[in-house]
Amino acid sequence: MHMRPGTFVLFTLMLMLTAINIGANSPPTIRASGEWEYFGDYSVLTLDLRESYDSDGYISDIVIDWGDGTYLENEQLASHEYTLMESLLITVTIWDDDGYSSTQIMPIAGYTWRFEGTEIFVDANGLNENDFDFIWSWGDGSAESYGKLANHNFEPGHYRVFLEVIHRESGNKNGHHKNFNVEANKPPNLVYSISWENIMGDSIITVDMSNSYDVDGYIATHEIDWGDGEYLTDYSKAEHNYGGLYKSYLLSLFVVDEEGYYSTETIPIAGFKLVERGNYVELDAGNLPADRYSYTWDWGDGKFSEGRFASHTYSSGTYLMKLVVKDINSGLEGSRTHQFIINEEPNGDGAGANEPLDILDAQDDGVGDPTREGTFEGDSNANRNLENQTWISETALWAIIGILVTILCAVFFSNR
Repeated sequence: MHMRPGTFVLFTLMLMLTAINIGANSPPTIRASGEWEYFGDYSVLTLDLRESYDSDGYISDIVIDWGDGTYLENEQLASHEYTLMESLLITVTIWDDDGYSSTQIMPIAGYTWRFEGTEIFVDANGLNENDFDFIWSWGDGSAESYGKLANHNFEPGHYRVFLEVIHRESGNKNGHHKNFNVEANKPPNLVYSISWENIMGDSIITVDMSNSYDVDGYIATHEIDWGDGEYLTDYSKAEHNYGGLYKSYLLSLFVVDEEGYYSTETIPIAGFKLVERGNYVELDAGNLPADRYSYTWDWGDGKFSEGRFASHTYSSGTYLMKLVVKDINSGLEGSRTHQFIINEEPNGDGAGANEPLDILDAQDDGVGDPTREGTFEGDSNANRNLENQTWISETALWAIIGILVTILCAVFFSNR
């Protein structure tokens, strides 16, 4: 095949121009900067793409993938809210007028945290450790830590914990910090309620500590010392039978957190042994330490007595007696009531020495101090009617028996 010289030169020039045109187009250039504003529970990122350009044309389209499932198109200056509770990846893609594109990725550092005592546990969830590095600076001069998950134990004080996330391939990185005020471990808060029930003369107490809480961790166990030799663990709500409550007890409640710190409360449980001799009564409230616990007897007739032991003489009528046992230091107190129905006039000094003792029961009406965090309830009293009784002394009884024997002997010998 033969080609004329002019035609060959023209064909060669066309090929050269085509080659120049194909190789000349360059993808657009992305230039991005960001500025953060912090508003407590959330943060706002303003992304500026206005310095991005295309050297041989113009930018036709912009797509921003914020990394949290939301997108924005064709905005060179855009803002977006983040909670920064996880690490995310922003992807910016720009197209030029010839359909060429450039993409840039930018990590966003964020993390969740929790404290157990003075130890912090952090999690930069959201990004893959195979593609990103995670560097933690604790703000107390200690060595840095690496990885999505990390933990650190502080001394009490104020610290700025800084996380830096680096994309290994591009080298793009972002950092974010949070401020923490670290205090010594706080003991758990003991919150409880107490209620009573009288069943067949037995005093049944129910203790509920299920509303107790720990502000810097969690409650690991609940413990109850009933004060009568019985002990219970790992139950936030439980009941116990004190029987007839013939003396006072000390009920001790405990809540223990995961660090071994605990809170406790010791509540007096009022009880007493009652001896009635007609219209004269004697009571014994037990043997709680006298230097810490006070005993106050309200006889229900306008008179009062103090001390572990007490006695009183009633006139005819119905009376509601109340015993209050109080912790002098804490102010916690427990009470118990008993109703007396007196149907006879006073005997003055009470009953004779040979009269038998009648030990009766009574029921606690609960313990209570509305100013404390614990709450108390009680709803039962035991009633006992006192009836007139004629007691026959031992001497009179033997005299009657002697008279009967004499009569029988006389009849027997008179018939012989």
